Amino acid sequence: MSDKKILAICLSVSPPVLIEAAWYKNTLNFGELIRLPTSRRAMEIDVLNAIAEAEKKGFEVLVEETTSFITSRAGQRIRLGENDESGKPLFISVMNIYRELNQQGAIRFPKVGSGGFTLPDSIFDSDKDARGNATYHTDWAALKSTHILTMLCCYASQFHNPASASFLEKMFGTPKETNMRDRYTPMRNIINSIESDQTGFSQSPLTGKGNYL
Repeated sequence: MSDKKILAICLSVSPPVLIEAAWYKNTLNFGELIRLPTSRRAMEIDVLNAIAEAEKKGFEVLVEETTSFITSRAGQRIRLGENDESGKPLFISVMNIYRELNQQGAIRFPKVGSGGFTLPDSIFDSDKDARGNATYHTDWAALKSTHILTMLCCYASQFHNPASASFLEKMFGTPKETNMRDRYTPMRNIINSIESDQTGFSQSPLTGKGNYL
């Protein structure tokens, strides 16, 4: 996966927080935690300003919120309890990514309060019902806002957000690079970008197998 800058924001769990991170040379590097105002109006101003500034710099911005209070205007809304394209909860995919990166020493947590960012195995469990189908149990009450930030950053490190400025830039290129008379140029740009990214993907069964993660 290509290098990228990430801004993760958690608004669904108190206290509201944000953090910048970078996926660089196959390692996820966290910046310092920033606490947001608890007042809805003050928080709105701070978050929208932070997103606008980050998007100008080419960050991928992910916001975990229950409503679309912020993401109706900026950023990409993420709900970890919703199903992904595979039909399984997004939380499952994110936990698999986290476990692999953490096991391989590919996560560098903030220097201060790093313990609050590690994800305990106790927050997630899986089982099978009478028909043999997998069922998943998540202790949502035990999740802290810092846990949410870790999951958002792990998710962002391995996936392209098609609404992000960086993805659109790869798709359409710059005016000098793109031959607008060729309708297939944007598609070729994406294919070339994805092919070049493949060299950075892990070959572990946890990621990439059957295009599952």
